[in-house]
Amino acid sequence: MAQQPPESIEVSRKRRARWVWLATALGIACAASAVALGLTATTLGSDVEARTWDWRVRQWTPDRPVSDAVVLEIDEGSLHWLSKQEKIPWPLPRDVWCRVLSELKIAGARLAVFDVLYTEISEFDEPFAACVKDHGATVLAWQCMGEDVSPPPPWRVDNESLRQLPMRSCNSVVPVDMLRDAARFGGRVEMEPDHDGVLRKTTPLLRFEATSEAYPALGLAAAMLATGATPAVDATSLHFGPVQLPIDSGGRALLAWRRPDNPVPRLPLRQLYAASRQREEGLPVTFDAKQVRDKVVFIAGTAAATYEYRVTPVGEGVPGVFAHIALYEMLRGGALARVPPAYVNPMSCGVLALLVAFAALGLSTIVRQTLAAAAALAGYLVFVALAYRSSGVWLGLTAPVVAAFVAFALGSLANYRMVGRERRLIRHAFAHYLEPSVIDQLVQNPDALQLGGERRDITAFFSDIRGFTTLTEATEPAQLVVLLNECLGALTTVLLHDRGTIDKYIGDAIVAMFGAPLAFDDHPLHACRGALGVQRRMAQLRSDFRARGLPELHVRVGMSSGYALVGNMGSVQRFDYTMIGDMVNLAARLEGTAGVYGVDILISHAMAERVKHVFLVREIDAVRVKGKVIGVRIYDLMNELCDATPEQHRAAQALETGLALYRAQQWDAALAILQPLVDQGDGPAKVLVGRVEVLRHKQLAPDWDGVYEFTSK
Repeated sequence: MAQQPPESIEVSRKRRARWVWLATALGIACAASAVALGLTATTLGSDVEARTWDWRVRQWTPDRPVSDAVVLEIDEGSLHWLSKQEKIPWPLPRDVWCRVLSELKIAGARLAVFDVLYTEISEFDEPFAACVKDHGATVLAWQCMGEDVSPPPPWRVDNESLRQLPMRSCNSVVPVDMLRDAARFGGRVEMEPDHDGVLRKTTPLLRFEATSEAYPALGLAAAMLATGATPAVDATSLHFGPVQLPIDSGGRALLAWRRPDNPVPRLPLRQLYAASRQREEGLPVTFDAKQVRDKVVFIAGTAAATYEYRVTPVGEGVPGVFAHIALYEMLRGGALARVPPAYVNPMSCGVLALLVAFAALGLSTIVRQTLAAAAALAGYLVFVALAYRSSGVWLGLTAPVVAAFVAFALGSLANYRMVGRERRLIRHAFAHYLEPSVIDQLVQNPDALQLGGERRDITAFFSDIRGFTTLTEATEPAQLVVLLNECLGALTTVLLHDRGTIDKYIGDAIVAMFGAPLAFDDHPLHACRGALGVQRRMAQLRSDFRARGLPELHVRVGMSSGYALVGNMGSVQRFDYTMIGDMVNLAARLEGTAGVYGVDILISHAMAERVKHVFLVREIDAVRVKGKVIGVRIYDLMNELCDATPEQHRAAQALETGLALYRAQQWDAALAILQPLVDQGDGPAKVLVGRVEVLRHKQLAPDWDGVYEFTSK
């Protein structure tokens, strides 16, 4: 059977790796979701989730529009005023309420809803009952509590759909008969806080025994009397006119609370009582009837003596009447609060955990992993906030956040074991050849180590130890290895410091590049600094070698800048990050040519043009290297401009003047300029003087361009 080509094997390996990565992420997401859902299913977990709902209600609840509900409160100020001014003690006698109902009727209030229990017989029951009946639109309170069964009051709803509600029996605590018969309607006022004591839900309809009759809560009773609508239910909602109020399997509805700084209007009881007395005494009535006209007035205690305070999501010490008003406003078309279907929370856990797992598995550093995971969490938090503010939806927060943290921990561990191993191998393999920043780039993008290349603007660097072949013949192998390693190690450190990348070592030669794989625009400048740094380091090494009785070594360098193909080249089994192209070949030729001219660093014309504003360079010749048709101008890199000596500046100017005379075939003038440089030991001047001595005796072609052609590498 035919064997698969290496490229196909690599493609298959990549595909398998991607599937393994995806399966790992999915497995982490599932495991994290399972752990999170299990933890939040405990009492502690559900308490934490409930607290996050309370926090949302306090922080994210938008302003509610003004409704027709008003609270007539039995507050501390009213009780004090009644006691001091009218000598009326607490508990208030029921004739007080006759005055209140009378004023409400005169002012045009639509309903009077009492969140006060009148379960004990009083001497004022008969006149109070007459006032209740005369008002005609009064809702009284009763409550269902305890396990003893007693008949409920007649204020019920009869609807076949109500048979879907769970059945419950309890002891009915109802107003005295005379008041019960006088009232138009009534509603339940018992509170049903969660097990942590916070009142978050209410039961709008309570079904008694195996009948189709149910008994409304006070808020629902007020809404029924105010609108004339009758409720019906299905498996998930209570239908009241156009409103569909979400309910759970126990028939309970999540309350949509107002923020404390956006309450319903509140009126102290003393204002209406004072208005009644003013009217009785023939005085001008100071009460503004507009405050209650066409309003549904909830009469309730807010003073400490009434013991009507509850713990709610918006805070502690909230009068219980506001729970009834919250239900009333929801049924009258106000904002709703709802719990989503049961599958939404596990789905939220899974999606968020998967995103965090992707971040932990797919990114290279813990900082990036953390930032990406934090972004995913922040995005989910924003989604939760928008869901609450726009629709009142209680999306799970605790379980998804726990799932995200578990997924991050598992994903980071898997990343360290699976991906970290590959990255550690990359760091180890390239530690001696690349600068740390380049290694970081490769670690973050291991795919860059696959076969292939790209055309990049770079600087190629070639160096060679002068006379190394002769040195090998005259030096013991062990001593030669010590010398070579010490020399190459020192020069490599210099090149890496100047952002160079070591391509390869070829015996005593170093091949390097600047500007790849990490791109930067000023790579020619870094290459020049690196080359000068190499020469300075070699000078230090020669001094040290002399002191140790070792042979002195000299290095020549050739460099060129331009476009070349860089990348990983070779086979699937083995490849190197390297460079190829004419510019690279030119740099290699210049390294050998530097020895001919007796200079340390030889660079191309293209590179000289890019560095001459920072470095002192001088043109020394125009040559046609082996294998090339077009001549190239070559330059001696002497020093940085800021460090160059006056002698170097004079030598550079003199050589370029002499070179111009040489090209103009003004031999005597050229010699007059160049010979003093030769006497000073200037290598390029010596080459030109020798060439003048030969050419001045020849008949040159009319198109002679001064380009010297090398016939060997």
